[in-house]
Amino acid sequence: MSDRVESSTKKITLTSSDGEIFEIEKTVAMEFKTIKNLIEDVVDNNRIPIPKVTGKILALIVEYCKKHVNAVNSDEKSSEHDLKTWDAEFVQLDHPVLFDLISAASFLDIKSLYDLTCKTVADMMNGKTPEQIRAMFNIVNDYSPQEEEEILNLIEDVFEDTRIPISEVTGRILAKVIEYCKKHVEAESSDGKPSEDELKKWDAEFVKVDKPTLFDLISAANYLDIKSLLDLIFGKRCRNLKRYFIFP
Repeated sequence: MSDRVESSTKKITLTSSDGEIFEIEKTVAMEFKTIKNLIEDVVDNNRIPIPKVTGKILALIVEYCKKHVNAVNSDEKSSEHDLKTWDAEFVQLDHPVLFDLISAASFLDIKSLYDLTCKTVADMMNGKTPEQIRAMFNIVNDYSPQEEEEILNLIEDVFEDTRIPISEVTGRILAKVIEYCKKHVEAESSDGKPSEDELKKWDAEFVKVDKPTLFDLISAANYLDIKSLLDLIFGKRCRNLKRYFIFP
């Protein structure tokens, strides 16, 4: 029997964190990169535990992986348009479920699902003001108007003669955005350029912020079209975004 036929017929049993059992084809289970080596070595009838994923979320992941594996292997392959349409409908989920999917896709290293869910969140935030994002995700802004005003005045003093209004971005967030842009411009133009590892470490520290600041940065990066900052936030933080949300 060929490896391909064996993979398509062999069953793998997965157990979710809350004890639900899923028996799926090996080809589908191989999409779970985190447990790929375990799948290769698993003995018949042995179950592979998925400790950080509930049955509800694991069922969705299995559904997604089946659809994509079948689309690739079917004699009558789904068109790219049909698959994109299916994906778009698949991610029409409640916010808590969507962020559980992001976390699970990250943990299981299912890149296509991780990218899909992160893009969905980015699209939800695109073009929205900080107030709209806070309302959407029930985020409480814990900075006082006085603190916002003090930082805005500081920035206005620095740029007194060359003011360009940035109407959708507060002073505190604009200060952070300027800090990020200055660092990256200096890294590109300096003779003594920091190493890629050094810049990555700086970036990693830069996005270690509280939840209101994180989402205000996303909104500002969208508004100002600073793609590298958006990529940094989602690349570094998307796997942890759920813990920044307060769901009713």
